[in-house]
Amino acid sequence: MNQIGIAVYNGKEYRKQIAFNRPFFPPYSSLFILKQGTISFERQLQFIKISEPVIAFIDHTVVYEFSEISDDTEAYIVSISKEFYENISLKFNTIKVFHFFKKQRGKHFFINQNQLDEFFTFAHLLETIIKNADLHQNINKLIEINFSGLVQLLISFIDKIDTFVHKTSRQEQIVLTFLQNVELYLKEEKKVDFYAKKQSITVRYLSQTLKQTIGKTGLEIITEFQLKEAMALLVDTEKNIKEIADVLKFSDSQTFSHFFKRLTGITPNQYRNHFSK
Repeated sequence: MNQIGIAVYNGKEYRKQIAFNRPFFPPYSSLFILKQGTISFERQLQFIKISEPVIAFIDHTVVYEFSEISDDTEAYIVSISKEFYENISLKFNTIKVFHFFKKQRGKHFFINQNQLDEFFTFAHLLETIIKNADLHQNINKLIEINFSGLVQLLISFIDKIDTFVHKTSRQEQIVLTFLQNVELYLKEEKKVDFYAKKQSITVRYLSQTLKQTIGKTGLEIITEFQLKEAMALLVDTEKNIKEIADVLKFSDSQTFSHFFKRLTGITPNQYRNHFSK
């Protein structure tokens, strides 16, 4: 990422920014504009495979596990840093875009040729300006104007499709809400009872719905979320075991290490050392 806090990558360049076949936190939130190719990843128990032409959103606060960015991928990936996001003037529109995609939990949306051309035009212009930053005196202003244009295009797109988003069944909505709540409250709450109360349903009904829909109990899902986040923290940060245990709200490092080894068969340090070679 450059000092400006925004970058535009193609598929091959984005490969270098992420990890494959292991849980990790993406370094930045990103908008995928996919024209051709295939991208496959898992987002908190949800396997997603996208093919052209679509737009999708990658949230840097969520654990992902990428398995494929095909060689024939033709795409623009617009990545922004937290600092860039906090300093832009049209933050309200950007918040609306982020909130919409977060609410959809990684859902991707097909776009027609005209929409693809419009998204590609803005992304290409951003890429050109960033690559020639030294030639522009008011580079930050130019970038913000063009990024705001891209956001405005997204707002227009969202306003058109928001009312046409697939209507979920009661069971699907319970599952989606549970997964969203686990993402939000995992570090503070690990009991299924808490998540059942958030939806005003019984633990039994929540557990039955989860088991019938995705084949796992609430406790199994919470545990898997914890494990994947622990794996990402072990490899992508320099936090020691005690600090990671604190982040994940374990009572102490020994309890965390026992939890990790029980589920993986190896210690946290062994897992970290494996990926640091």
